[in-house]
Amino acid sequence: MRSEANLEVRSNCALDLLRLVCAVAVVFIHSAPGFYGAAGQSINGALHVPPLVFFLISGYFWRDARGETSRERCRRRFVKTLKVTVFWVVAYMLFTTALVYPFHGELPGMDSAGEWLRSFFSADNLVKMVLVQRSPGVGTHLWYMLALTVAQLAMWGLYEIKATRARLPLAVALIAAQIAVQWTFCLKGWNFGAEFLRNAWLTGLPWMLVGDWLRGREESICRIPTALLAAVGVLGLFTAPLEFWWGGTAEYPLGLYFAAPALVMLAIKLGTNVDRPWARPVRAFTQPLYLWHMLFVMPMKTAITALSLNGNLWWLSMPVTVLLCLGVFQLKRRLLARRARG
Repeated sequence: MRSEANLEVRSNCALDLLRLVCAVAVVFIHSAPGFYGAAGQSINGALHVPPLVFFLISGYFWRDARGETSRERCRRRFVKTLKVTVFWVVAYMLFTTALVYPFHGELPGMDSAGEWLRSFFSADNLVKMVLVQRSPGVGTHLWYMLALTVAQLAMWGLYEIKATRARLPLAVALIAAQIAVQWTFCLKGWNFGAEFLRNAWLTGLPWMLVGDWLRGREESICRIPTALLAAVGVLGLFTAPLEFWWGGTAEYPLGLYFAAPALVMLAIKLGTNVDRPWARPVRAFTQPLYLWHMLFVMPMKTAITALSLNGNLWWLSMPVTVLLCLGVFQLKRRLLARRARG
């Protein structure tokens, strides 16, 4: 695609809706019981697409409404993300510690709160948190926020040195490196943590770069047939059973590398530059849903396991979690509105 003049993009309601669907998918994969067989493998593979979509959208909105950026804008975005990341890493560290006490030994790899704290503050874990965004315990999904912080810092650096022409080649090289690592990992049967496959360097930064590269190419995206984008987006989600190296151990099936950008481009094409009445609250709710959901999911799942209850109750934890997050979100909005009125 040729580079085009940047269109003034202030919002996109279709991207807001896509982000919400992906946040619900994250809740689903964390709350549902295991998936088995080819169908289960397909579902499990498809449910790994949200991080790629999140990073693509973050990259797409890296610049302002006019498609421009500045040192001050980069600084504000990075500092805001860093504050949110630090808060939730600490929150989930304390939450996991508290959860170990009533359900002793029910959290994987943790026999006591003391063991959890020693694990979290060990030199090995702290180094891995910085390098590959490892966050143990119930906070494992917070790797995304840690990776987003590092990726934003790297993006800022690229803009500072005026190396934006390197965005797409660098992104392609990093994505190819991740595919090679996954392929080797699955074929050789090597056993190392998912943090070495999903981190700022192999997931966060490359997909943010692709999202940023898409900005200003809306006219070309709109010329791509809608049916083609939809077909690639949907079919790409369910390729896991067809991939002979997959075996249920890779982080991202190969089809997701096509599905994620196709879905984002489809949303860019179908979206509008004017907020719908529902778009702003949907956009505001997406982040709390993603960040808060484990506060509700883990106590329910742990209680079901510890009390030997019917495993089908796990399916209820997903809708219950979404409703609880929505309730807390609405309560917070009302309290802030009342505070603003004085």
